[in-house]
Formats: sequence, C-alpha cells, structure tokens
Amino acid sequence: VIFAATPASLLEQWLKNFSLMFVVCAIFPLVMTCVVVYITTYRMLKPLRMMNEAAHSLSSGDFSKRIYCDSKDEISELAESFNMMTDSLAQLEGMRRSFIANVSHELRTPMTTISGFVDGILDGTIEPEKHEYYLGIVSNETKRLSRLVTSMLNLSKIEAGELEPKRTDFDISSLIIDCLLSFEQEIEKKNIEIAGLDTIGQVKILADRDMLYQVVYNLVDNAVKFTNENGRITVSSGENNRNQLFVSIENTGDGVSSEEISKIFERFYKVDKSRSYDVKSAGLGLYLCKTIVELHGGQIYAESVEGQYTRFTIIFDKRKK
Repeated sequence: VIFAATPASLLEQWLKNFSLMFVVCAIFPLVMTCVVVYITTYRMLKPLRMMNEAAHSLSSGDFSKRIYCDSKDEISELAESFNMMTDSLAQLEGMRRSFIANVSHELRTPMTTISGFVDGILDGTIEPEKHEYYLGIVSNETKRLSRLVTSMLNLSKIEAGELEPKRTDFDISSLIIDCLLSFEQEIEKKNIEIAGLDTIGQVKILADRDMLYQVVYNLVDNAVKFTNENGRITVSSGENNRNQLFVSIENTGDGVSSEEISKIFERFYKVDKSRSYDVKSAGLGLYLCKTIVELHGGQIYAESVEGQYTRFTIIFDKRKK
C-alpha cells in the first residue's frame, strides 16, 4: 500500500498559477480582438462620418467635400453615389447662379436704357425733335424685354413638361420662306443674296407649327444678323441618305470658332462676347431651338468654318406611314 499526500498550500499555489496563465492567455486574444474590431469599425464608419460632415457642408452651400473610400463593399458604393449626388448638386448650383446672374444682367440692361431715355425726355435733357428717335429705342427695348420673358416662360413650361406640342401636318420649308419675308428689310439693307429657294424641297412633318416657326425664326434671325455685307444665306431641305428629313440654313460671315461651336446651344451663351456682336440677344434663342427640336424628337447641329460660313441643320426621322 502506497499512500501519497501533498500539502493543501501547494495545490492552492498550483491553482493560482493555472488561473494566472489562463488570464494572461485570455487577455492577449481579447485585446487583439478589440483592436481588430476597433480598426474594422473605424474603417467602416469613417466614410459615414465623412458623409455626415459633407452633408453639413452641403447644407451650408459648400460643394467641395468628397468621400474617398478604397474598399470594394457596399459602403464604397454608397460613397460613390454620394459623390455623384454632390457633383450633380454642384452643377445645378452653378447653373442656378449663372441663370440668376444672366437674367439679372439681361433684365437690367434694357430697363436701364428705358429709364434713362424716358427720364431724359421728361426732364427736358433730350430735345423735343429727338423724342421720336429715342422713343423708338425705348419701344425696341420694351419688345426685347417681352421676348426675353416669353422665352423664359416657354423654356420653363417645356422643361417642366407643361407645354405639349399641338401637332399638325405641314410643310416646314414654307416656314423658312415666311421667315425670310419677315426679314426682307434687313436683307435688302445688307444686300444679302438668298440662295436655294428655287431648289428647296418639301418637308412634310407632324409637329407644332408655332413652336417650329419660333425655331426657324431664331435661325433666320441669326443668319441675317451675322451675315456679312453683300453676303449670302443658303437654305435647303429635303431627305438625306439616311432616310431622314432635314432643314438647313447657312450664312456666310466670320463663322464660329471650334471652341465656341460646342457651347453654342447652351443657355445664355453668346458667341464672341468681347466684340459684342449680339448685343440685343439674351443668349436664349439657340437653347430654345434645341429644346423645341428635341421635344419633337429631332436633332439640331451647328457647323462652322471661321471666316467662311456657319450652318444649322435640323433633322427629323421620317414618319412611318
């Protein structure tokens, strides 16, 4: 018989050592787990915190904040969507400021002219024999204001989807002839040659005649305005080799540079502001043309060679029978 015994103090010491080893071994993975969780959570929440800061900046009008996230998860997709939204808002804000600035300028100029001449007539600064001349200028400026307001209202209605075309079947080539006749005095004054009327083709389309009349009127107005003295305006219409209907108005003159031709249909854009060729224009004419043509499912293009010509072409898909 073998009897073995050990003091209780030794067993107690062993339990203490074992507990200490367990605690030490448990603390290390626990600390590592906390560190990993913190880093992971920080990386996940960092884009959200940045979005929160960017959202506060957006509310105060600062559109410069962007979210940068190099991960490939849903948070990264959310950050990209947020950046796209910020870019869109920044663009809209820029357009809004530009719109307000341009409208303010376009309204202020004729109003200043009208006020100045009327005050000059009332206080006797302008001699009575010149009243008729300056009242004519006031009348023209008033009509300019009316055209600007009308164009802005039409654009607002079209962009809001409130203005639907009243489609009828008509020949758009006849609109060109009607518009040219309305500019007869200006054409004769500049001795402009009108070419292409003898070969112009019939272009029957289903569209709003009044809207397209405004388009053609604006294009003819531009052509007459920018054609050089003793120059030429060439009109043509018909069907192209793609089985599409087209109308083209071309004028000789200084033309438009390649840098400006891409911006010519932008709202309130004026060609050659430095020389102020188009001082009576609000810069809405061609933008309105583009909007109306696209509303009818068509397309409008501008081509130009500096020192030679500028050509505008409207294209409609041929109506299926």
